[in-house]
Amino acid sequence: MPKSKSGSLPTKTDQYLEFIRTVHLKGLGMDEANFKIDRAQYSSEFPSPDKVKAELSGHHEIYDQDASSFIVRGHFKVVVRASSGSEIVDISCTIGASFALDKEAKKASLERFMQNEARLVFWPYLRHFIADSTYRMAIYPLVLPLTSEVPTNQQ
Repeated sequence: MPKSKSGSLPTKTDQYLEFIRTVHLKGLGMDEANFKIDRAQYSSEFPSPDKVKAELSGHHEIYDQDASSFIVRGHFKVVVRASSGSEIVDISCTIGASFALDKEAKKASLERFMQNEARLVFWPYLRHFIADSTYRMAIYPLVLPLTSEVPTNQQ
């Protein structure tokens, strides 16, 4: 039987898990959005719906922080290119998520949260936003994969 670590110091993982227990999502929403479409090129060069490949890039930042809360902003860009390489569709957006803290957090914990867990908050919102926006642009709806593990190019 394994021995318990009752007298040992907490590990970084233990400290991070304790931090995670203190974080609570307060709100999530669209901060900015921009849509661009080349209608002439769309009608002649947009790939068929089963061959559309969207390029996704993005990054996160801690936008605001104090002892009891912080805001993470996710900046995303989705592009569909013609066979010639020019952009047919370009959708850019910034999504903001506000989090409450039960106690003040270390900068390292906030950074780790921003890089890892924040994507779990943003991804369903981003997926829906892209699908809905492309539908409203009167083009084939772009549906991002179900997982947020899709690699993004850091801008």
